[in-house]
Amino acid sequence: RVRRQGRGHRRPGRLPPAGEV
Repeated sequence: RVRRQGRGHRRPGRLPPAGEV
């Protein structure tokens, strides 16, 4: 399940995948 970031997706359980992209 890769959203938009395929480099730092290490179980984002504290912030949504929108601050590292």
